[in-house]
Amino acid sequence: MRIEPEIDAAAIVLLGSFNPKIFQPFWFARHGLVSDDEADSANISVIHSDITAFEIESFTLRVERERFALERKIAPLIVISDLAGRVFGDLLPHTPLRALGINRHVHFDVGDAEKRDRIGEMLAPRLPWGKWGEQVSSGEGAKHGGLLSLALIQRNVSDRPDGWIQAKIEPSVRLQGGRAGI
Repeated sequence: MRIEPEIDAAAIVLLGSFNPKIFQPFWFARHGLVSDDEADSANISVIHSDITAFEIESFTLRVERERFALERKIAPLIVISDLAGRVFGDLLPHTPLRALGINRHVHFDVGDAEKRDRIGEMLAPRLPWGKWGEQVSSGEGAKHGGLLSLALIQRNVSDRPDGWIQAKIEPSVRLQGGRAGI
């Protein structure tokens, strides 16, 4: 049985030195990165010298003085890679960048607490924890425990000298009922 994600998004996060105030919807339109209609319909949260945040149909942008984050929630997700490449490769190549992260956010509604428990037990068996492991998933409602977070990291990535790949599994804070343990 395949479960389709409720949320499937990608984000590119850059660390460096940015001027948040220039990253406005009309700046993107002026440079041909978005249409005039997209810029006109932007949902702008804030445009300030310390932070800019807005959402348009194709992406969400949040820029702070040392952090640039571009997120897309609709396919094709690769669009943000192309957009970030145009912004910093073509338009602002002089911008000092010191780190890059590519993040995938996938949120699944697995259905009910019983299915969440089975997934949690498969990923983090309670048996090695002894008697306490038996008590973890006991309780009802808000008193029911389970797997809260599991992270794996691969540091020997063959396609680059530095960096890593990390996978993290935890209950969704975006989906209703996601705060319970897995």
